[in-house]
Amino acid sequence: MVVAGLGVGVFAEQNPWPVVQCQVETTPIAKEGDAADDPAVWVNAADPARSLIIGTDKKAGLHVYTLGGVQVQSLLDGRMNNVDVLHNVPASVPAPGTVDMVFASNRTGDLLAAYLVDRATGVLSVLPGGPFDTDLKEVYGVCAYLDSATGLPHVVVNDKTGAVRIYRLAQGNAGAWSTAVVSSFHVGTQVEGCVADTANGWLYIGEECVGLWRYPLPGYGHTEEGPARTLVDVVRGPLGGKDGGNLARDVEGVSIWEGPGRSGWIVVSCQGEDRYAVYSRETGVYVGSFRLSFAGPNGLDPVTHTDGVTVTSAPLGPAFPRGAIVVQDDNNGSMQNFKVADWRLVEEALSLNSGVGVKPAGGAGGMGVGGASPTSPVSRP
Repeated sequence: MVVAGLGVGVFAEQNPWPVVQCQVETTPIAKEGDAADDPAVWVNAADPARSLIIGTDKKAGLHVYTLGGVQVQSLLDGRMNNVDVLHNVPASVPAPGTVDMVFASNRTGDLLAAYLVDRATGVLSVLPGGPFDTDLKEVYGVCAYLDSATGLPHVVVNDKTGAVRIYRLAQGNAGAWSTAVVSSFHVGTQVEGCVADTANGWLYIGEECVGLWRYPLPGYGHTEEGPARTLVDVVRGPLGGKDGGNLARDVEGVSIWEGPGRSGWIVVSCQGEDRYAVYSRETGVYVGSFRLSFAGPNGLDPVTHTDGVTVTSAPLGPAFPRGAIVVQDDNNGSMQNFKVADWRLVEEALSLNSGVGVKPAGGAGGMGVGGASPTSPVSRP
């Protein structure tokens, strides 16, 4: 674990996007190679500075970290791929109230793993009734939401073929939870990252070599014939074989920074270009892209080839008063980890508060040369 100061990260050559400096990196995954994949943030409502990062380990399970990057728990329950957190889930047993849950796609057995978070200690334990079977083959992405009509938790799970299932969870009288499929459809080719936007009634899914899809959530326009869908943006050539898009393959993690009402920003990991594309939550309009870097004691560590990404607008104490972005870093020496950046720096880099997005030099996706100031937390081309 290392906490960096507000130095600047910069990619040596051809950087058309502003680079935002990360402040924290987590303890590396213990296994070498491609292990870390997707992060999520559990917000400690009683003490936001003691919120936790939960990261998947595709070779072992889940790892839990403080906001300072220190590992505090490991659950070695299988090859976890993606993870999401659901706060304030209504529960009746052992007493009426709410609980916080963690869901993960477990490729060991193609299961939906589920955990409870102890709000007093932050310790995760297996949800009564879990883990849950799926009928998917090599489960991949996962995201969760509370249904606005029923208040019941729903979990979206997909697999490498492009199949998607939406499960509704319900608690029995004895306290155990069970699942039932409420929606089933197929995107087309390989998918992974997804996020539910209940304020606007949308489900966003990244089709890795195609682009970002928007589906109506069940109850917000889903029909018997299958959900109508909108292609928000596409991957561009030459890798994607398409022109005019603002995404680059593989389209990986998808997350939402939630503003007041229906406002906010959709963030998408463009793995092949080591960048993160940002869209208006209200309009779906592309506003710009940025990269991340970390200046630690061992020198500069550009964040590259990101799989999973999560953003939160919840204040996380004095270090992250407007939330944070947490990403998987593929190249961290022999063992991967997760990096954390102050969301205010992303807002500065893309002028998000002013409503004006910064475009790369030469237009969306154009090539340019990156530069940096040694004292600024954001470097611009």
